[in-house]
Amino acid sequence: MILLIKTTLDKEDIVKLGFLPNTAKDVIKKAKVFMVEDGYEFYNKPKLGKVPVRAVEAILGFSISIEDDKNVEN
Repeated sequence: MILLIKTTLDKEDIVKLGFLPNTAKDVIKKAKVFMVEDGYEFYNKPKLGKVPVRAVEAILGFSISIEDDKNVEN
């Protein structure tokens, strides 16, 4: 079995970390702004709901490691 670690997060992932839904939504918005300021214009889309873990870590100020729900069998 191969363990996969998520590289992107959405609102539901941030809620699983213990944040309220509205707070999670704000974190996603701030992470998108962070990514656009870092030169990734792709994240300047209103319906895009996934952002890199590193952007969320920069906003929250701590490291995150979330296992993907889908494990790959070898």
